[in-house]
Amino acid sequence: MRTKIKSIVKHMVSIAASAVILCAGSTALAKNDDLFTIVEKGKSACVIVTPDSASEPEKYAASELQANLEKMSGARLEIASETQATGSCKLLIGNTKQGGGIVGDEELSKLGDDGFVIRAADGALALRGASGRAVLYAVYSMLEDDLGVRWYAPDETYVPKREDVAVKTAGRTEKAGMEYREAYFCLAYDGDWATRNRLNGQHHRLDEKHGGRVKYVQGFVHTLAGLVPADKYFAEHPEYYSEIDGKRIPNGQICLTNPEVLEVVKARVLEIAGQTGGAPSIISVSQNDNMLQCRCPKCRAMDNEEGSPAGTLLRFVNEIADAVAEKYPNVVIDTLAYQYTENAPRITRPRPNVVVRLCHMAPSCDLHPLGKCFWNGKYVKNLKAWSKMSNRLYVWHYVTDFAHYYLPFPNINAISKDIAFYSKYNVRGMFAQGVSDCPGGDMPELKTWLISKLLWNPNADSEALIAEFMKGYYKQAEPAVTEYLNVLRKRVRNPLLHANLYSPPQAGYLDAATLAAMSAALERADKLAAGDPVISERVRRIKLLMLYTKLAAPELFVKSGKLTSADKKQLPEIYRLFESEIKHFNVTGIREGEQLDLSLNKLRTKAYGLNF
Repeated sequence: MRTKIKSIVKHMVSIAASAVILCAGSTALAKNDDLFTIVEKGKSACVIVTPDSASEPEKYAASELQANLEKMSGARLEIASETQATGSCKLLIGNTKQGGGIVGDEELSKLGDDGFVIRAADGALALRGASGRAVLYAVYSMLEDDLGVRWYAPDETYVPKREDVAVKTAGRTEKAGMEYREAYFCLAYDGDWATRNRLNGQHHRLDEKHGGRVKYVQGFVHTLAGLVPADKYFAEHPEYYSEIDGKRIPNGQICLTNPEVLEVVKARVLEIAGQTGGAPSIISVSQNDNMLQCRCPKCRAMDNEEGSPAGTLLRFVNEIADAVAEKYPNVVIDTLAYQYTENAPRITRPRPNVVVRLCHMAPSCDLHPLGKCFWNGKYVKNLKAWSKMSNRLYVWHYVTDFAHYYLPFPNINAISKDIAFYSKYNVRGMFAQGVSDCPGGDMPELKTWLISKLLWNPNADSEALIAEFMKGYYKQAEPAVTEYLNVLRKRVRNPLLHANLYSPPQAGYLDAATLAAMSAALERADKLAAGDPVISERVRRIKLLMLYTKLAAPELFVKSGKLTSADKKQLPEIYRLFESEIKHFNVTGIREGEQLDLSLNKLRTKAYGLNF
């Protein structure tokens, strides 16, 4: 009983805290001398000011601020260039002269590409950033953190209504927790949503008005095959490619100790770097997606000397990075610590202009935080080793079950802690690979939003973020959907249960009692959402996971683990309903790298050999 009371009190405190945030800038606060008043009683004397030669992100930031303030208060502020703006109340967007007097360039230069400052002085509020993208972040931060706007998902925005709008005069300075922030879920492709939640990765549709992104050019990963194409070189130069059991093969890796291969790759990378015009960008020089590394005598000797094939790869990559640094100091070379190169080398260290992307592959556990599970021990050891030798370490972290996109995959406990853990070990970027097939698998809205917040601020209160999202996105159905989520979260706190990015439904965390509790919670959510087609649809998307599980592993729903004839007879109808639902939601894939029709055929025939 005491535990239950404590839980209720904690929930009430969370709700109260959210209410305080959403009430910032109320009428009472607007009269405080420590606040900068923007709107009072639905009217504003302020003008939004852009530089005379405003960039596309600055123009877009001004329009975003104007639209949200109008939606919030009814007041439509004028947008004017600096030489045309008049009046005593100004919201200064980006690189205006007056804004430069309030927040100087030297201060911004210490904040990285995405850092920003919000500060008021002399009747003006300056929103300045270290880049065009950062100016947008300043505007979105003020709208979100000071005025209560939320962009939970592309289909859910919250803008509070109020007659009076004010922000603190003192403002604040923010710097990104990680320089590269990518949540690879299909819903995050939306450029507006990604920018509003301060994601800046390769696959978000970020164009000029969004201030661009951390840009990989000519390939994102597994690029050696493209840099030394076998159809061009193998016939005349088989020695350029992996030697396996004494034979050269065209479909493995390349021979990293062959000096001619180095010159081929160096020339191509310099050509690519030249095409960037020297603009900040990343070129991937990374191993192909297989385990067929070269085992010629020279490569094996170097691997042994380094204690890892990663050392051989790094020596190769460093030579290219040195050549690039001389001509294109803003271009960075990226490579992988993945599969056979995950172990850190003994000798070689990456150059300052080399990004190493460490990949969180199996064997691993995605149910428990990195530092809390022995299955992650080897990976954490490598993380610590790489963090000591690399000044620009990124991670490629998997946040879904690639073999079963629509299986409930309770990795929220791990996500909540892992990004802070990475930050502790100086990780500067993260590619969180979720479901790229739309609409996105297991509760992608929650996971994408949570990841975006933690990538910006790794030490944010993840539990408060989860609670806020659930209330903001599922609204009246939130208590039941939260119960559904918590059934799984509680279940996987068991230190004996484990799962990773390729685990089957039979991994152990799903059993008859757990599935019954989850199903009951979703039925209650259905009732709470009744009459609201938007929320009903969101609950329906979660129920799709239960349908999939009933087909992929129907025996898990039965306490005995053995299906009766009656159970088997229900499977065709369950399949037909599942097929109807994925058509309704325009699902394009249910497992990685496989056409939907093939996956459905496997799912249909796997159900105890039934042919329907």
